[in-house]
Amino acid sequence: MKIRLIQSGGFIGKSKFAEEDLSGYPKQLHTDLDEHIAAFHDRAIPAKKQPGRDTYNYFLEYNGTRMPVDENMFSAPEFSAILALLKTKLHY
Repeated sequence: MKIRLIQSGGFIGKSKFAEEDLSGYPKQLHTDLDEHIAAFHDRAIPAKKQPGRDTYNYFLEYNGTRMPVDENMFSAPEFSAILALLKTKLHY
């Protein structure tokens, strides 16, 4: 199974993508991602805040679901390593 990070926005407005195959990663990462996605689907969708001009927005695609990634997810210990790796691999 693959995970994909999408960076959109910014001055140019072009999206960047990074992908990683999770088959070699611990099963716990898959479980944590599944739980996070289930929680995302269960909670009510908050009012969309206006992003600042030229700011980046991040989205995660996993198991057929695309969801926004916030700074809390980047700092969560179970996701920080894989998200940091994906950020270094971003390309057009």
